[in-house]
Amino acid sequence: MRKAVFLLALLWAFLLCSCNNGVAFDGDAAYRLLESQTRIGDRSPGTPGARKCVALIKGEMSKYCSRVYEDRFTVSAEGKKLRLTNIVALQNPAADKWVLVCSHWDNRPFCDREEDKALAGKYCPGANDGASSCAVLMETARQLSLRKPKVGVIYVFFDGEDYGHTEKGMYLGSTWFAKQAKKHFVWKGTEKEVKYGILLDMIGDSSLNICKEALSGIYAGKEMAKVWKNAADLGYGDVFIDREKYAVHDDHIPLNEIAGIPTMDIIDFDYPYWHTTRDTADKCSPESLKKVGDVVLKTLLEEKP
Repeated sequence: MRKAVFLLALLWAFLLCSCNNGVAFDGDAAYRLLESQTRIGDRSPGTPGARKCVALIKGEMSKYCSRVYEDRFTVSAEGKKLRLTNIVALQNPAADKWVLVCSHWDNRPFCDREEDKALAGKYCPGANDGASSCAVLMETARQLSLRKPKVGVIYVFFDGEDYGHTEKGMYLGSTWFAKQAKKHFVWKGTEKEVKYGILLDMIGDSSLNICKEALSGIYAGKEMAKVWKNAADLGYGDVFIDREKYAVHDDHIPLNEIAGIPTMDIIDFDYPYWHTTRDTADKCSPESLKKVGDVVLKTLLEEKP
């Protein structure tokens, strides 16, 4: 009898392992990474916290990627010269084709949606707007290190997305990257084809509702449909809602219009704490991070070269 029980337990463990192939997105681990970013404080361009955040992301990605490097550049925005840093990481770069997964890592240096003018000059903590999507990228890299995908993955963490008062001072890192993207799509002298891109932004909200972003449907409709099907297959149809709601200008626009990479924006734009001092970690949840992470992982692991 004991032998039969032991064999049943062994079979159950094998089945569990076979179902997830040793890979299961850890929402709690991602949430800890979110908190680590927000504990730094202000991570906007030119602050001491910005360099600390770069070090945090590079340190984490270096554990799981073949190459991690900074792409530093200087731009002028709103009358200031800014020294900015994109972070690029390559995983399974020898694969013939790659998928781009990206986020912005900076926070907004002011809170223009605060009704209290005394708070408007303070920086936005950026727990959901910046830290949540970076956390999912970092945990995705850890999970993919446990099981090699069939495609290469290039992770890009953009600086300067949230800097300006107007769009002329925003999307600085993604615009810079898009203008010279091809130099990043090379491994050991061979240029790689990037099939499409996934941009994550504001995906940690504890009340998560992600509708299809309208401009993504124009630029990357086929790829977005695949992602939403994966979400439905995982039982997340109540979170990844199969209808369009907003047309959002975000980092995916330069990637589509300048670099020519079909890129979707996965974003929950219904967030009452957006661009306020209340965008803090307690407004986010490990469960939301896990659901988005599960969908991204499934998409990347099932992608064929």
